[in-house]
Amino acid sequence: MFTALLLLLLLNGYPYTLTGMAVKIKDGDTFVLLTGKQETFTIRLEGIDAPEKGQDFYKASKNMLCRLLQQNPLTVKVISKDRYGRLIARVNAGDHGDINFAMIRCGMAWHFKKYSSEVLLADAEIFAKTHKTGLWKMQYPIPPWEFRQQKKPTPAKQASGKQVSQVFFCKRPHQSVIISHKGIRQRPLALL
Repeated sequence: MFTALLLLLLLNGYPYTLTGMAVKIKDGDTFVLLTGKQETFTIRLEGIDAPEKGQDFYKASKNMLCRLLQQNPLTVKVISKDRYGRLIARVNAGDHGDINFAMIRCGMAWHFKKYSSEVLLADAEIFAKTHKTGLWKMQYPIPPWEFRQQKKPTPAKQASGKQVSQVFFCKRPHQSVIISHKGIRQRPLALL
């Protein structure tokens, strides 16, 4: 099994190493690398998933990645390429060391267990949770993969092309709470 995996990696040209500087931070797990040959590559940190835009800790996670990468020569070990053309990689940034590990350990990203079973990253997440670091200060942090799933259009939304409201019944008789793209409001229920 290992030999077949190694052969597959060699045939695809992975892993390989790039060096350069970060020139743009897209979010807490993605940035643009500029190499010494003036080539740019979009890099997605392997084994982590950071908060999405519109999610709690999005800006804090993006800012942390910026602080860790800025003004540091980067060594990027490319493992694969994803369906969006981003290079999936482990990143080392001089004095800051393993950036993938650092982002999880300081509570700015989750260990993306769907794609990584690495014990080091799992231990970093346990440390951050135990010490309530970063996003783990929240009572119920929502992982990005669940946040993305919630944002996917429902069949009714896809068919109509419109935002679909959700109706929740509350304890007050003859009232409902409507949550839509326009906000939250209460209204009396029509009696049947």
